[in-house]
Amino acid sequence: MRNIVFSCRYIIVSGTLTFVWIQARCLNRRKFSPVAHLNFNYKPFSGHASRLGHYFRHLYLAVKSVANSKVIINYEEKMKYLALLRAQLSNHEQILLFYNWLSGYGGDWENNNHSFLADYKMIHNLWYDTLFDDNFIRTNVDYLSEKPVQNRKGKMYEID
Repeated sequence: MRNIVFSCRYIIVSGTLTFVWIQARCLNRRKFSPVAHLNFNYKPFSGHASRLGHYFRHLYLAVKSVANSKVIINYEEKMKYLALLRAQLSNHEQILLFYNWLSGYGGDWENNNHSFLADYKMIHNLWYDTLFDDNFIRTNVDYLSEKPVQNRKGKMYEID
């Protein structure tokens, strides 16, 4: 199996991760089967706190450090650094961050003491039209957008 080049993509089907191999070839150009399905016993979003918990805690600590910094004092400078941090998050990671807050696990992101999501727009690229269509979710998306904050300039969400 040495020197095999694979080009692939994956599809999630009914909670099973299935890899569809687009191309598989040896360096000596022998062809393999064009399609192979590999099934794993893995269901996305089915209790992965051990995989995601440290990720959200690290992100929260970074945002809190910048937002409460005594060295960086004006809002525009803080937003510059937090926009760089947010740029590292994919749109899907921002959706997960929203769901993390909504579930209560990430309640400190947005509460009476902190307003990191609304004031610092940490989910600015949230594609809320791709979220699960539910009144509770819609209400909370609107809550963040309409929440009175002291510093935010511009739109809460990119797609508004």
